[in-house]
Amino acid sequence: MFDFRQLANYICYVALVAMYTRSNAPLCCIHFESK
Repeated sequence: MFDFRQLANYICYVALVAMYTRSNAPLCCIHFESK
């Protein structure tokens, strides 16, 4: 069984980089890290 939190963090990181390259986007990873 894989770690869902690690997977979600990776997906969030990739999405964050992709959105950041387009324009300044809010940090979605903060929601995962705060919890």
